[in-house]
Amino acid sequence: MKIEQRLQSWITSAIDESPVKPNSCMTLKMLLGGYISTDFLAKCVYFVVDELPFPHELLPVKDYQDMQSHRAVAFGRHYFIRPQYVNVPEVHLHQLVHCLQWEIMGQWYISEFVKQLQMFGYKNAPMEQTAQFIEDNYSSKGAPIDVMQLVYRSIV
Repeated sequence: MKIEQRLQSWITSAIDESPVKPNSCMTLKMLLGGYISTDFLAKCVYFVVDELPFPHELLPVKDYQDMQSHRAVAFGRHYFIRPQYVNVPEVHLHQLVHCLQWEIMGQWYISEFVKQLQMFGYKNAPMEQTAQFIEDNYSSKGAPIDVMQLVYRSIV
């Protein structure tokens, strides 16, 4: 079985076996209006968890060995977020950017993100920098960015 298929199986299991119920991202509509479309928010969910799941055995990426340093992690249209960040809209926005990258790129997202992490490190990976740029714009109360357009342009 290819790594992408094994990863998809792991993601499905992590979601299905999550001890907490998913939360609709539509609850973020008022906070993230102007950044993320309602249509995309309606497709996404998040789980509030104490420990972030990560498939270390499938993706042995150095920057993800210590998940305690991460606020959240995204897989497809789902993300897991720590309780202390659940009321921080920019963390949700950051994860939704990764969800959108995954949506646009499909299975290619994983191999590209891993390649970027290995080449540039976590903070300098272009896909991470895109999410951080959008998060920083939101945090600084900048004018809303059309996230869909920016993410799409940064990929193709």
